[in-house]
Amino acid sequence: MKKDLYKDIRLFLLIIIGVSLFFSCSSVPSGIAEEITYHGEQLHRYLTIIKDVTSKAETSKDTITYYCNQKGQLIIERVGTDSLDDYTYSYAGDTIHIHKTHIKDQLDELLDGYYIVKNGLIVEANNTPDYYTYSYDNKRRLVCRDTPNTLCGRQTNILQWKGEKILPDKLLNITYRDTGEKTNYHNLYYFWMFGSGIRIPIPFITLGYMGVIPKGDISSYSFSSKDKDFDFKSQLTTEYDKEGRPTHIEEVVTTLNKNNKEENSKYVTEYIW
Repeated sequence: MKKDLYKDIRLFLLIIIGVSLFFSCSSVPSGIAEEITYHGEQLHRYLTIIKDVTSKAETSKDTITYYCNQKGQLIIERVGTDSLDDYTYSYAGDTIHIHKTHIKDQLDELLDGYYIVKNGLIVEANNTPDYYTYSYDNKRRLVCRDTPNTLCGRQTNILQWKGEKILPDKLLNITYRDTGEKTNYHNLYYFWMFGSGIRIPIPFITLGYMGVIPKGDISSYSFSSKDKDFDFKSQLTTEYDKEGRPTHIEEVVTTLNKNNKEENSKYVTEYIW
């Protein structure tokens, strides 16, 4: 359990931390089409994610746009506004295959990655170099993420639910903001990061492939361990649309440097639905 969480935190801090969700109700950036045609099929823009990272280590801005077909299936993941490379998804029985498409010459390259779907739920995610399996209860709630084969051995993350809210691993300290009433805010942040293990594209979560989406507005979370290299604390500010989907999250993450002094990093992401 601890190794699994350490792995998630390290990956979070070194690679994915910049994806902390700052969502804003704004227009789609120039160069991103609302509709495109792929292999003769009309696709519509489902979601655009704009990531903005400001830290001592880096300053960057990235854009990802997802396109779905008329069936509501995710087909294209386009990085950038004018990318010549797309990640595309094809559906065959209970398997969703991942391809890399070069737009210029329309060549498809089948990658090693795939997802296995049973009863409408993703139960396996082979997204090199990681392989995850997922288990659900009879209410279609994710209760376990298992990584059977890793360099550190088997790693299992059990997810606890309290009503419609999801509770973290005991080594994480998570605080929900009191909204004063039953909230319909979708807690995509924690669910994607620590539930799916960042291996499931967010559209697959919002389209129902991971079952029930937990609810609640997270205000902060932190991690403390004997190994201080993993310690961090995070403050979140989130805005939502009328459907309860995050549209604007700003995150400030505090870590300790080698001199045991605090360093802050700011991560912003827009979700344009």
